Amino acid sequence: MSDAGEIVLSTARLFLTRFAPADAPFVVRLVTDPDWIRYIGDRGVRTESDARAYLERGPIAMYASHGFGLWRVARREDG
Repeated sequence: MSDAGEIVLSTARLFLTRFAPADAPFVVRLVTDPDWIRYIGDRGVRTESDARAYLERGPIAMYASHGFGLWRVARREDG
């Protein structure tokens, strides 16, 4: 979890962390998935650079302005 964002909550099986710019590769895979686009919508993210900007304007900005935002959920066993 060294490159992950700040841990918000942890359980015996999971970590909930704040998104960080290092999560850009994951975000590209997530928001370009056909089911994401179909059910949630196209966010215009196609590259890691797009994903970093998306994170900065979205979740990371929410943390700064509201004290909370979207969290990344990861299994302890494999991240």
